Amino acid sequence: MKAFLDMVGCRLNQAEIDKLALDLALEGYQVVPDAQEADVIIVNTCCVTAKAAADSKKMIRHYQNKAVGRVVAMGCWPSAFENDAKALVGEANVLLNDQKDLPFDLFAEASPVSRNISSKPDLGPRNRTRAFIKVQDGCNNRCSYCLTRIARGPARSYPVNDVIGDINRMVELGVKEVVLTGVQIGAWRSETGDGLERLIETILKETDIPRIRISSIEPWEVTDQLIDMFGNSRLCPQLHIPLQSGTDKILRRMQRPGSAEQYRSLLF
Repeated sequence: MKAFLDMVGCRLNQAEIDKLALDLALEGYQVVPDAQEADVIIVNTCCVTAKAAADSKKMIRHYQNKAVGRVVAMGCWPSAFENDAKALVGEANVLLNDQKDLPFDLFAEASPVSRNISSKPDLGPRNRTRAFIKVQDGCNNRCSYCLTRIARGPARSYPVNDVIGDINRMVELGVKEVVLTGVQIGAWRSETGDGLERLIETILKETDIPRIRISSIEPWEVTDQLIDMFGNSRLCPQLHIPLQSGTDKILRRMQRPGSAEQYRSLLF
């Protein structure tokens, strides 16, 4: 069976199709770079804004109209708008967020044979030379404007050994840079309660990946210990730290922790 993967949205969605493509390839499925070649087309969707939800539906309809393969809607939009997704693609072609790590029931008609691969699967227009590694999902914040927390649920962390295994597998495939991603990446915790800093320390110690990046992290989760870690040249010295508004009144209405002054103190 041939599968094509596409996505709308954030780096976390990219990480998810990266991993799904690799898992499919290892299970013997053929990941193809062109939707016209595919038996199944999987779209990892987004609903963080109304436009993202509209773009997700537009992409699904595009593949329904232009390709011959079965179209599957995966991720945040069907998780938040399940009935709408089922109406668009059919109940059997909806993969919610809590099902996306176990997608192989979608392909019950196939009989794959596990195999080794020597390079990352070709995702066509979504192909990236770096690898996006999902270390965390969900969010414990209660920002009033955010639908993602509803679509993805509470914060939960991937075990450190799983993260190390994912990165080492990418190193074996020739990847030189990984981006650690999550909905609330600063909320990552080990089973013993250690934070993101310990995860990064372990990655630096137990992998040979040359470059590590951290995706968007909330300002109240940037610690002095984390900043000090950028003394290691393998950790790329850039952070995306979202404020959302420079006005305290708006931040309170958005139910964002912290203030503009706290943000200013962090940066300067």
